[in-house]
Amino acid sequence: MVVDEFDLLGWLLQIDLTIDTPDQGTVHAFSTPNYLDFVTQIKLSNYGLNVSQIRSLFFDVKACRDTMVILASSMNSSEPFYQLLLAGDSNHDGNWVLNLRRRQDEALQQNQRQYVFKTINEERYRLNCNEYRTFWVSWNEGKIKLGKGKVTGIDEIYCYTDNDPFLIREIGVMNAWGSTGKWKILIKIVDRFTGQYNKCQRNDTKANLEIVHSVQARSVIRCSAKCDLMKTCIGFNYQAQGKGCELLSAGGKVLTEIPKLDVPGWQFYTKCFEKNEVCLGCLI
Repeated sequence: MVVDEFDLLGWLLQIDLTIDTPDQGTVHAFSTPNYLDFVTQIKLSNYGLNVSQIRSLFFDVKACRDTMVILASSMNSSEPFYQLLLAGDSNHDGNWVLNLRRRQDEALQQNQRQYVFKTINEERYRLNCNEYRTFWVSWNEGKIKLGKGKVTGIDEIYCYTDNDPFLIREIGVMNAWGSTGKWKILIKIVDRFTGQYNKCQRNDTKANLEIVHSVQARSVIRCSAKCDLMKTCIGFNYQAQGKGCELLSAGGKVLTEIPKLDVPGWQFYTKCFEKNEVCLGCLI
């Protein structure tokens, strides 16, 4: 079983990071020296996650074909990376091809690259131009796996074993060869509350989230103290004039954004995690 850092430490809530990837044309991992320049990096560090300490990622993707997940030592093309490619029906025979490529560096020497593929014909493993499909990817001790669904290790599509693995520090996504993609990357926020709040440089603003408790509080500090005591409280709205204090929750939902309303006299404060670097309301 693949165990991630957030499984050990406990996670507070989940968000969907949405990404649109353009068609990058005819770039190829084995013939384009600066290949990683065309990849959209998933900056998990913005959410308090260290890629080198996790071992799996879930994603929903809507695309017709030629959709790629990149697992890299860095986003520098001179360093090694894996490319997982959901290619499509390239032979027009009704079968889909899934590829995994490993490249050592930008020199493109044939003895410094590896390639494996698998042909599938089950429709549920294919991409769809009009609807999101859910996949997982995992990496652990040289085993790179791709599967379907939201449970790592279940419904595995293929597995590749690298006898000379490298440490994966960066993750990216990409579409090419006439295909564009829409992605939703599932991110779990680890419960490392710092005791600090941030109003994200916005005044006269309320967050439109589930209100789990509405009370009177004589100050922002007293309102924040009440939020401190609730693990499910991810922030609060405060009105100085009326002493209103609204404690807010994600309501168990996967967040794609925190809707905000312009309301004079109110102020939204979001909890901060990971040494005050991950203030959720300032990120989404």
